[in-house]
Amino acid sequence: REFYIIPEARHQGLGSHLATHTEQCLRKIGAQKLYLTSDPAALAFWQRCGWRLTEEICSNDLSILEK
Repeated sequence: REFYIIPEARHQGLGSHLATHTEQCLRKIGAQKLYLTSDPAALAFWQRCGWRLTEEICSNDLSILEK
């Protein structure tokens, strides 16, 4: 699934909170390794949230990150 924070609501911690909550829920049900795809504009955000860029690229040219 995707989530998107509208420009007017950015830089208030909403995206980080949503990402952290989602990760906690997935860990609670037993997920040990998490992956996501990101367009270039959001890479820095995900990396600030602790995600690591893999060397793989999806067929739609999105980067794959893991945590």
